[in-house]
Formats: sequence, structure tokens, C-alpha cells
Amino acid sequence: MPLASRNRNQGSVAEAKARLRQLDDEVAAPRVRLLADLVASQAALEAAEQALTRLTGRVLPAARQVLKAIEAGYRGGKFTYLDLLDAQRRLAEARFWRIEFLASYHRNLADVGRLIGDPLFGNQDRAAKL
Repeated sequence: MPLASRNRNQGSVAEAKARLRQLDDEVAAPRVRLLADLVASQAALEAAEQALTRLTGRVLPAARQVLKAIEAGYRGGKFTYLDLLDAQRRLAEARFWRIEFLASYHRNLADVGRLIGDPLFGNQDRAAKL
């Protein structure tokens, strides 16, 4: 007389395990996407902050100083009107890029806050300095 097999439901057990693995993958995929989005937003936030720091700390003051010197030189006849216009254009471009990087900074700050579930994320003092 044959003994009863303990593995009567092996097919159902294997199917259930496969379905469980599939569900685990379905749950993990959005987490991976969210983490990738968070890493990208954080990197863009840091890049915008560095660009803003550089523009605010070095580029804008230098452009203002150059424009001031060229204006004085233009009044004294040392520079042409085109030199003056070029200095004004360079200052305007630096201001434009400051606005662009500031917008990028705040967009990415909001994205990071959304992704971590904290809409008030961000150091307002730090953002105000930029």
C-alpha cells in the first residue's frame, strides 16, 4: 500500500509563491521610480544652489563692477558706446541666469518636498539668501 504524499498541493504552492514574487515586484517598482526621481531632483537642487551661489557671490558683483567702470570710462571718453552696451548686456544676462537658476532651485525644492511627503520641505532661510 503506497504512503500518502505530503506534496499534494505543490502546484498551487508554487503558483502562490510566484504570484507573491510578482506582487513584491509590482510594489517595489514604484518605490524604485520614486527613489530615482528623488535622487534626480536632489542633484538638480544642489546644482542650482551651486550655480546661484556662484552667480550671486562672484559673477553678478563682477558684472556690476565692470559696468560701473565702463560707465565712468565712457563718460571720460575711454570706452565706446558699444563697450557700454556690451557691459550692460553681460549684467542683464547674469541677472537672467540668476532668475533661471532660482526658478530651477525652487521647482526642485518643491519636487523633493513632494517626493518625501513634506510640502514644507526646505530651509527657508537658505532659500532666502539665494
